[in-house]
Amino acid sequence: MSFIEIECIPRGSEPPQAKLSYMRPKLRKGGNKPGSKPELRITIPTTVCGTAKAETFVLQVGSGANAGKIRIVAASKAGTGVKPSEMKNSFVFKFGYVPQLGDDIFDDERGAARKVETDVFEIDVSPSLFAVVESANGGGAGSPSSKPAKK
Repeated sequence: MSFIEIECIPRGSEPPQAKLSYMRPKLRKGGNKPGSKPELRITIPTTVCGTAKAETFVLQVGSGANAGKIRIVAASKAGTGVKPSEMKNSFVFKFGYVPQLGDDIFDDERGAARKVETDVFEIDVSPSLFAVVESANGGGAGSPSSKPAKK
């Protein structure tokens, strides 16, 4: 009998992963808050973002060649966007209700995260998750969208 060497991926060598969840807020006693809308929460490890210089961030969705990518970018206007919560090993961005995603919930979606520029983070996601419908007049991230596939 001979032995064949197999490929192993050590724990520290995989790319950093961001976690996305779009869930309804929970009550302390359990269950969901009645009539509540889902809230988008994105967690990025500090190995990717380090310490951010910007105070607030906005969410951008890729279209065309960048479909299946989302970016978290420093807000251009003061007072807009969300302020991330800085944890020991991650930044948590609580974007709240996203009308483009509708009311379909998902939890623990993961995608490779990377830092593109200072205060610009890009995450690879399933293209159907943030599907953008481009209109004939050059729609884009602000255009209406189809709802993501249920999981």
